[in-house]
Amino acid sequence: MEELIKGLNERQRLAVTHRETDVLQVLAGPGTGKTKVLTARFAYLVTEKKIHPLRIIMTTFTKKAANEIKERLQPILKEVGISADGLLIGTFHSICSRILRQAGHLINIPKNWSIAKSEDFSTVIKTILEDMPEYIIQSSRFTTELLDKRQNVNVIRNKIADLKSKGITPQIYLSDSTSDPAISYIYEHLQKMLLSEALLDFDDILLYTKILLENHTVWPFIKHVLVDEFQDTNDLQLELVYLLSRGSHGSCSGITAVGDPDQSIYGFRFASSDNFLKLKNRSPVEFNQVSLIENYRSAQSLLNFSDNIISQQLTERIKREPLKGQYDHRLKPFFSHFERTDSMENNETNGIAHEIIYLLSLPNLYKYSDISILVRTRRQVYDIEKSLLKRHIPYKVINSKAIWERKESGMFLDYLRVISQKHTTLATLRCLQFSTNGIGPATVKIIKQFMDSHNGECSFDALKTLCNSKTLKGEKIMQALCSFVTNIEKLQKACQTYNSYDDMKELFVQIYVLGKLYLVLDGTTEELDKKIYENKSRMVEFLESEHPTMFKIYEIFTEYQISNTDELISIKNDSDNLDDLELVYENHDNININILEVLNLFVKSVALYASEEEDFKNKSQRSSEPNEKVTVSTIHAAKGLEWPVVFIPSINEGLIPFTDKSARQRLEDLAELRQEDRSEGDESDELVNNSTKQHLKEKEEEIMDDMAKILNEERRIFFVAITRAKHLLYLSSSGKKSVFLEKCEPFYSQNTLLNDKETIEKFYNSIQKTLKEEPLKISLNKLCEDYRKYKKRRSKDLIWNGEVINSFSSIDFSCNTKPINSIGVKHAFKPASSLLSINSPTLIKNNNSTRPNTTSDVKRGETSSSNKNSDTLQANNKKRRVCIDMIFAKKTNNELKLVGKLSPKNVLSASNTTVIKPNAPKNYKVPKTLSTPTPGKQKSYAPAYTPVRNNAAYISKRKGNTGGTKIVPK
Repeated sequence: MEELIKGLNERQRLAVTHRETDVLQVLAGPGTGKTKVLTARFAYLVTEKKIHPLRIIMTTFTKKAANEIKERLQPILKEVGISADGLLIGTFHSICSRILRQAGHLINIPKNWSIAKSEDFSTVIKTILEDMPEYIIQSSRFTTELLDKRQNVNVIRNKIADLKSKGITPQIYLSDSTSDPAISYIYEHLQKMLLSEALLDFDDILLYTKILLENHTVWPFIKHVLVDEFQDTNDLQLELVYLLSRGSHGSCSGITAVGDPDQSIYGFRFASSDNFLKLKNRSPVEFNQVSLIENYRSAQSLLNFSDNIISQQLTERIKREPLKGQYDHRLKPFFSHFERTDSMENNETNGIAHEIIYLLSLPNLYKYSDISILVRTRRQVYDIEKSLLKRHIPYKVINSKAIWERKESGMFLDYLRVISQKHTTLATLRCLQFSTNGIGPATVKIIKQFMDSHNGECSFDALKTLCNSKTLKGEKIMQALCSFVTNIEKLQKACQTYNSYDDMKELFVQIYVLGKLYLVLDGTTEELDKKIYENKSRMVEFLESEHPTMFKIYEIFTEYQISNTDELISIKNDSDNLDDLELVYENHDNININILEVLNLFVKSVALYASEEEDFKNKSQRSSEPNEKVTVSTIHAAKGLEWPVVFIPSINEGLIPFTDKSARQRLEDLAELRQEDRSEGDESDELVNNSTKQHLKEKEEEIMDDMAKILNEERRIFFVAITRAKHLLYLSSSGKKSVFLEKCEPFYSQNTLLNDKETIEKFYNSIQKTLKEEPLKISLNKLCEDYRKYKKRRSKDLIWNGEVINSFSSIDFSCNTKPINSIGVKHAFKPASSLLSINSPTLIKNNNSTRPNTTSDVKRGETSSSNKNSDTLQANNKKRRVCIDMIFAKKTNNELKLVGKLSPKNVLSASNTTVIKPNAPKNYKVPKTLSTPTPGKQKSYAPAYTPVRNNAAYISKRKGNTGGTKIVPK
């Protein structure tokens, strides 16, 4: 422990050794050793203050973070002879799950509860809306949203999630005079229906734990609560921190909250960025604060830039001292602006790929895995993937579409619930409809009504009763129903005979075959049934070759063991004496196991941690995947991670800061209000005019406050992104530069590392790397000369050895001292008109075009008269922009800056002009869903779902080539 304390800086030591009975708040900026402080604080409380480790709770944001802290604590505790088993370290949801498992029966929570799937929630909400009286809908403030069948489920989900995040139960909400009758009705019935199915959603896990702790004495032995990532907590979690820390005396036995308010980026999950102030104001004991400012990650020039960005937030921010780095290479963040073109190529993402190639050509410096590309939204990933693939750069996408989001994996979990639990009406009906022919929505509705009328029975028992009755008409329907019942009975009987983890392999195969999970594959039902029958004896091989998704789930499922989870470890305490505190292990016998218990815990584990990608990679995946890959990630998924080199593209208005649908609506409202404010100047009644103006002013202030909160969170998101970089930070844009960058131009530069050889040599020295220039392979002078030419050409085409490169697979980018193969050289393009000696390209007859002559004279960037929007738009060529910049707009007597005369609701549609491309193929159609902006302003579009996720498996390095790669056939 002494060595651990000695390894801390002064402020870290102050935080670790602080009095254990106080409320301590540690402001830990990025890279300041937050995890080290938390680990040392826990060890200090155990070894120096003699607090038993089971009397300490530590909450983390992810399971991965919890496991990391446990691994660090194990050797420290082992030195003093203390076991690390059963430590209360985990996410809020995992800690609360243990509490509910142990004492949830006190508030009537079913013991074998599961976590509700999105489909469960949607089905229940739709059922409630169908049965809700019409007068309640009409009296609601959200009548329009409730009647919109496409959006109503999401609207209701968000409103109820907001209530739960504040700790508001249906009873509390109903008693509120401002409550909405429809939301109150839905909330109350939703909770009842979920509990009847033994289902809790994520917010319920915390909400019911709060109710339990408020009304019953649970875990009174707790002496201290540590909270990691405190900036990401909501009001309910803050309440839980105080309830858990009460211990046996009902006040507060000690809290240590560690986090950074500047990194609070989960407002969409109702995280409260002002919880730091609330923690201080609510503290019933002495409160203290320690600020960590020594940064062990980034160069000082990058820290100067990040501090300048975050200091632009002038309100609702806890000010701290600037971060201090441990070194400085004096290279500011690099900024590049890329021009948009009419081509399908994205110059910005191509430029990023080129920069990666240049960087990796430097000897003994970086690998692919040292580089990340961080994006604001998933839609940006598509263009990045295209650029990396074309240049044969291996990459991985963090938090791509999870394996558990697929149809067959969801059905597999439903089958596990039906087999292992009693009240599973929703899951049973989904399995029934999926695996049987002839049972459609109408029949399912009749079956559900029958099961609801037998709600005292187990869901499957009610289905068996129906199977033996004559309620359903139609022989095929009855045969399908009885066949489904028979298959479930076979699976349940199998679980009663199985008693080891080895049996789970056979169980998986039975579920796959009897549940017909193969029906998602291509082919008719008859063809697939035949294929399964033929491969019954070699099903695992069939899964690996024909159904890789289910093969991955097979490996995860068969590797799962409940001995690896702390959820079955409960803490027994008959009194407050230390000697009476002991761990109780449930079902930890790996020889004779309860398979039904294993299935139930597996389903719950997937629901809690499925979003954490690494936790659900099977062993073969982890060992076989190449490590050398560029990381592509959203900024949110990158939180807590770091890379030597970070690229952040599209730092444009509309993306950073991001303006989503709700933000754009608020901005349009603001434009309308300001337009109304101008028109009110003509009113003759001065009193009415003043009253109206006051109302408009109040409404405008409300919108401005909302937009300021959005802008502050967007700034914090950008701050998180730029603080992931250790050595080099590349920033770029291809549109109007972000408002965040406009205010800090002295802190970034357009000069880069490859400007000259001297800069490269100084950089190597600053990061303590050895520069070994091999004269026969790489010439730094020639590399810098190529790079300068590349930048002079506005980063459009990569230059290598003096040549423009077209084919990347044929070039060895670790060598620039030998002539390159002409296959990879891109020659200057000569138009057909020059080859045919024709002066004007427009004189060439386009034999492929069959479009009417009325469009042939339309020039690129213009529209025909039929496509022009209005006389107003023709008279006023200035196009209106609805963007977040409007909150900075100042009104004048005659006009409003950034706001034209066009009605705000028509602004977006007015800007969506159609561009007809000359000489287009005869079957060319202008996309209906995408607009084509004017030249120089073109946006890059990508589908919401990006099909390519990881190209590393199909790329291998060429012999003797550390920079270039080639495609290997699948």
